Amino acid sequence: MFKVLHADLHIGDTDLAGGGDPPMGCAEGEFQPTDSFTTFQTSVLPQVQDEQDYKIWNGLILKMEDGRQVECVDVTLHLVEFGDNGTEVFVDALGVSEPPYETLFPQHIEAYENQFKA
Repeated sequence: MFKVLHADLHIGDTDLAGGGDPPMGCAEGEFQPTDSFTTFQTSVLPQVQDEQDYKIWNGLILKMEDGRQVECVDVTLHLVEFGDNGTEVFVDALGVSEPPYETLFPQHIEAYENQFKA
């Protein structure tokens, strides 16, 4: 499990098991908010979007359970509202470099390599 932070505020967790793109060093997964998420959502404006039902926050921090930060190009949080059909919230870690992607996400490497097997 990974912790998602905005500055020092722990806003949620993710396992980043939803999928990945190993050549790009990207992984995504469902977001599980903490109690601090409401504070974050009301005090930090999302990126400007044309679609009101789709919000993106970027510049977040990803940490492992042992407290080490995952070095990557960006961590983004996506919130998509589907009206009466609910809401989907997920995290993207983009350009993961340290610890090495293959160490953190061997399942994504395996799934990617299996695409090319006969």
